[in-house]
Amino acid sequence: ATVGLGILVVFGCYAVIGDPAAYWGETLGQAVRPMLEQRGAGGNEAALLQSMAVFARFATGAIAAGSVLTVLLSLFIARWWQASLYNPGGFRAEFLGLRMPKSLAGAFLLMLAVAATGGVAGEIAANLSVPMFMAFLLTGFSVVHALCAGSPSGRFWLIGLYIGMMFMAPLLLLVALAGLTDAWLDWRRRLPA
Repeated sequence: ATVGLGILVVFGCYAVIGDPAAYWGETLGQAVRPMLEQRGAGGNEAALLQSMAVFARFATGAIAAGSVLTVLLSLFIARWWQASLYNPGGFRAEFLGLRMPKSLAGAFLLMLAVAATGGVAGEIAANLSVPMFMAFLLTGFSVVHALCAGSPSGRFWLIGLYIGMMFMAPLLLLVALAGLTDAWLDWRRRLPA
């Protein structure tokens, strides 16, 4: 449901603003322009403007994804708190069993395929896929925690993973891939703990 709300936010931005990339580009330009003027002419100005143009294309999806992540983490914390009070250990079982439906995984792959085509449809699809990515990232964390739960060295591997993610951001993609493929492969059942 949260991913659906994130998708509605992206569609709403395209319906109301029309060209969100131009809007975000202008907004970012206004925010950065005083810093560039204060710093003076520099060689990195062109690279910064190019980076801002790329980010502006995906800012709508990034904001929707941030909202999705905030809502889901708030829900997890609230559920953990409620389980601590009334059902000790209940949240752990629910989190370790978290799975996304195959339909959402298929829609995510479809959005990625459309995003690869480019153009306006590709930009919209890329922005739609970013909130979906957050759901698979959290599912991936569930898979990793479930696989490490029964192992005596599981805590060691989890600590290593979290420390590694601070220094190697592509690990997030691997965790999300585990969550995405879990929709079809059910890693918890296939791989022994």
